[in-house]
Amino acid sequence: MKQAVIPTIGIALLCAVSAIALASTEGAPVASVVDVIKDAFHTPPGGAELAAKVGDQLLADEAIRTGPDSAIEMNFPDGATLRLEADSDLVLDTYVFDPNALKSAANISVPSGIARYTTGGVSTDDTGVQFVTPVATVGIRGTDIVVSVGTNGETVIDVLTGKVTAKPNKSESVAEAEEGQSMYARIYGSAYGLLSKRGTAVFARPDVNWPRIRAGFDDLVQRYPDSTNLNTYARLACISALDKKTTAQLLQRIAQEVEPQVWQSRSEFMRCQNWSREASP
Repeated sequence: MKQAVIPTIGIALLCAVSAIALASTEGAPVASVVDVIKDAFHTPPGGAELAAKVGDQLLADEAIRTGPDSAIEMNFPDGATLRLEADSDLVLDTYVFDPNALKSAANISVPSGIARYTTGGVSTDDTGVQFVTPVATVGIRGTDIVVSVGTNGETVIDVLTGKVTAKPNKSESVAEAEEGQSMYARIYGSAYGLLSKRGTAVFARPDVNWPRIRAGFDDLVQRYPDSTNLNTYARLACISALDKKTTAQLLQRIAQEVEPQVWQSRSEFMRCQNWSREASP
């Protein structure tokens, strides 16, 4: 099988949808390997790691990993496919398909790397399928998605078709995106506190893509230009990204509509306001 070129529509995010209790028949395969490129491995629960080959049957709680320039693709009973790209890891926590109700439910953990999941069309209800990353959980709705997880847990969800919902860990807010929308910003916007309690210069780090976050927030406030979103964006631009120009533009838009619950204190807001008015060196 030729390796597909994956278009990126950029939608990211760090998320966690409510856990679903899933049951599967103990010892029954949940997926089968249909393609292996170079070095891919799977570890059955309680067993030793094995080199993967076409035809291998995968169980619930089975760990899968790929080496450099490698990939593995698997099929599920409902016709869905999952392709794990190079230098990636995942665990098939559970995968259950009810052929009578045509309903699928799954929990797939992606600690790091890139995985592409495409629903198969057999199941008419795949709302129980979710992906769990170190910072978020993503639920799907008839979808072709790419889940990318960086070494620090940074999560990007590219929606090729369909819709996803995402909820950052330890957050009550849920982001929803369809093809062409950006979830990257919304996930980071809700979860940046996990990376730094004070949020200081988190987005100025080299391993965080602030321009992509900024583009996502631009899309978000264009769609939903309420004062809470604008204040959140302004605080992140100031405290977490040290982006003076963007901070100044946003504070000008906010004017008198300051949302106290977004800022740690009135003095924090004033510091950002005064800093944004200073001339850049």
